[in-house]
Amino acid sequence: EIIYDTKSAHRADYDAEVLANCWMSLRTSFIKKDPNIMHKDLEKLEIPNSSLKYLRSSHVVLIAKNHEGLKDLYKIISYAHCDTMGSQPLVPRHLISEYRKNLFVGSACFNGEVFYSSTNRSMKKLHEAVKFYDYIEIQPLENYSYLINMNEIPSEKMLKQYIKDIISVAEMENKLICATGDCHYLNPEDKIYRDVYISNQAVGGVNHPLMPFSRSNRQVEDNYFFENPDQHFRSTDAMLDCFRWLGEEQAYEYVIKNTNII
Repeated sequence: EIIYDTKSAHRADYDAEVLANCWMSLRTSFIKKDPNIMHKDLEKLEIPNSSLKYLRSSHVVLIAKNHEGLKDLYKIISYAHCDTMGSQPLVPRHLISEYRKNLFVGSACFNGEVFYSSTNRSMKKLHEAVKFYDYIEIQPLENYSYLINMNEIPSEKMLKQYIKDIISVAEMENKLICATGDCHYLNPEDKIYRDVYISNQAVGGVNHPLMPFSRSNRQVEDNYFFENPDQHFRSTDAMLDCFRWLGEEQAYEYVIKNTNII
């Protein structure tokens, strides 16, 4: 059994020690089952569906190109709800690859693989992540405010650099770059309903992803409060304003030209 102290968690040295202990425990288990097992054999191990709920998941956007794509999308959704249901429906990457002929695959929001790779991995890994998608999404700076408020990104300046890195790599990989809104409600005044939804626990006492225990604890202990991201439906002019910091030409290309191509 591996002991994990949540109060010490996320310190680089502590997390490294815990991961090392996990690996040594797994190694012992593997050798008991097969004394001749090699490192290269590990990639051949099958992951049972029951284990998927413990893996880190990423958001993805799937758009049907045609009626066949719509049918394939239904198949993917059914599989996620019936075969790989964890704390939420999960879609294995290989299933997207299997059905992607009639689908557009978008990189989604800051919970997507591409944005995570830009902030937490190397440029090489970012290139690898970008290659999987048909188009790469970037979103208004306000959409990422949660990450700054939670100190996951140190500043808006650094946020802009991460977005520029995504744009640069997407261009190198010849991927279409689209400005999207990650909309969760229609009008700005509707935000209060999402605030209520975020603040309340789900069935089983699970917190919303934007209200982790670390945030709720800070509200109680440190009286630290901040607004949830603004994720209303923005007009074309509003979206152009959001991306004007990249320059007029790039804003037009990402907001209007490329989205119309999709």
